[in-house]
Amino acid sequence: MTQQAQSTGPQGYGEVHRRSLEDPEGFWLEAAQGIDWVRAPSRALDDSRAPLYRWFPDGELNVCFNALDRHVIHGRGGADGAQVRLPGHRHAADVHLRPAPGRGRSVRRWVA
Repeated sequence: MTQQAQSTGPQGYGEVHRRSLEDPEGFWLEAAQGIDWVRAPSRALDDSRAPLYRWFPDGELNVCFNALDRHVIHGRGGADGAQVRLPGHRHAADVHLRPAPGRGRSVRRWVA
């Protein structure tokens, strides 16, 4: 969906925006297919207790898997995942996704 908007420029963005307004439930359920779910949602938005909304209320998501593991599985494990700079620390930490020796799949961290 985002690739469609980017690949066709402003016209593609306009089409994606139009669809999001005309069919928000379908739009967001389609967008949800872009990540990995433990249990895929059947609804995009629960507005039964507005203004307290719940997105993808019956879906189950593993955020850590989507943030890290799926990138390793798809061959991007050698890439830097992020650079983290903590308040009060002089150096940033580069978070790499490649497996640590002897530990299987896990996140390795080096402090610059």
